[in-house]
Amino acid sequence: NKNEFTAAHRSLPLGTIVRVTNLSNGNNLLVRINDRGPGKKKLILDVSRAAASKLNMIRRGVISVQVEVVTDKRGIPVSGTTFYLRLASARTLKDAQNKLKTLSSASSSKLTKQTSRNRSGELKILSERLPNGRTQYFVGQGPFTRYRDAQHALSKARARHTEASVACLPTLVAENTR
Repeated sequence: NKNEFTAAHRSLPLGTIVRVTNLSNGNNLLVRINDRGPGKKKLILDVSRAAASKLNMIRRGVISVQVEVVTDKRGIPVSGTTFYLRLASARTLKDAQNKLKTLSSASSSKLTKQTSRNRSGELKILSERLPNGRTQYFVGQGPFTRYRDAQHALSKARARHTEASVACLPTLVAENTR
């Protein structure tokens, strides 16, 4: 499905979740390996159109990426990772704080109420280090210990937050950002 975040890889088990990072701009997303390929030996991954759009590579076609395995084929996190919903991205910590206040207000608390039953309703400011050395902030909701749970929460969040996505952070980093 060209509208899902999926990819083809020659050897990773089908169902594996990987984080793909565009090394030129730091955009990253999680994709599920659901096919074999790519056909050209020089390429390591072939992503769907939706993933290519999110990585900002539609015009270039081929880009340099970093690929990190975050779950095995059963959806079990590899090397202590934790999943969050990325509800709003921010360039600075102050911008992230403003977005957190907006999302925490009573007018947008429906999502928080829905997922608080799962003990994953807490909104917080999180950060991740990009390959180019910059730090990217975002307002996240979670944590979710399983990718499947984060995907389920994402499907509910999309009604109010069209740009929402699933983010994956190392557990220790995520715990230090509270």
